[in-house]
Amino acid sequence: MKAFLIWSYFQLIGVWKVLEEQIWDRHRSLKSSQLPRMIEKTIVMTGGNRGIGFEAVKSLLSLGCHIIIG
Repeated sequence: MKAFLIWSYFQLIGVWKVLEEQIWDRHRSLKSSQLPRMIEKTIVMTGGNRGIGFEAVKSLLSLGCHIIIG
């Protein structure tokens, strides 16, 4: 019985962590101060001229990256 309770406890913690990661934390926005500086880094971005890729390029440029759009 004790082993079953321990097993159940860890299963519940696992479910809680999955829910936390997949649902609640996913919608948290990051501030630019929380992101590492990317000075002197070069990134090759395919599809960076429109849509989501374009927004990613803008974000990476603000971090100091050199970007090659292909």
